[in-house]
Amino acid sequence: MILLTLALATATPVTLPAVLAQANDGDTIRLAAGTYRDVVIDRTFARGITIDAEKATVRGLRIAGGGILWQSGMVMAPDGRDGFAYLGYGALVTGTNVTFTGVTFTNAKKAVVLDRASGITIMDSVFIRLGEDGVIASRTSRLVVQGNRFTQTIGKPTTCLTRRGIVYGLARRDCIARFGLWVDGYHADAVQMRNAVVDATIANNVIDGNTQGVTQMDTVGDAPLRRITVEDNHVAANAHQITLGKCVDCVIRDNTVRRWRWNGYRAVIRRGRARRCGNQVQDEASDGRC
Repeated sequence: MILLTLALATATPVTLPAVLAQANDGDTIRLAAGTYRDVVIDRTFARGITIDAEKATVRGLRIAGGGILWQSGMVMAPDGRDGFAYLGYGALVTGTNVTFTGVTFTNAKKAVVLDRASGITIMDSVFIRLGEDGVIASRTSRLVVQGNRFTQTIGKPTTCLTRRGIVYGLARRDCIARFGLWVDGYHADAVQMRNAVVDATIANNVIDGNTQGVTQMDTVGDAPLRRITVEDNHVAANAHQITLGKCVDCVIRDNTVRRWRWNGYRAVIRRGRARRCGNQVQDEASDGRC
């Protein structure tokens, strides 16, 4: 008979690396109040550990290991909303079996970036005042994004430098017509999936603000998505409220979709290959029941 001794440890910004190195399966690590920078977890815990971050602010979190339950607290990017590459990420997860619950993600260009990850759950959390994406996933499997709120996205408009000054929000062609120098802005999505995301459920989230909603935004060479369910979400976004494309065995059902503000974009669902039913959509006829 094997007895497991479960421990409760308190870590500070200085001691956290050592506490993580000594942690055992089943342990709980409580983060003392403070700001934690560049937190890296590269160990995998077969039976899992809990990190209680209620009093902590983390600026830059990277999880390449797994078996992590991260509870509460605030996660930001090292360089905030305009940080370049990973310096603009709140959390970068490339590991397996990681759950975030009750977390506030803010002041990041991209709040949660998932790449080659699996078994990821993000639930009952708030994504607020971000520059761009809430959750962006690629090559990820077994993803659940459930019961979260995405709001107050700040974004960044296009800029056009002309002889008369800077003009914001112009399309590239309009800037060129004015002989201006055009720089693209941010393309914010609450939840974006691309390139071989499989077995994902996006459910019971509230999306409200100057962002796109739940989207598949592919680039050349991306593999299709497979077995994606988008259900019971309340989406008020400025474009692409719910958009899927090359999505195999996917379903969009029982969502409520409307415009965030009137800006020329209609509130519609672009289903691609997905099946849809039970949705209430502001600028489309209602679907039949599922």
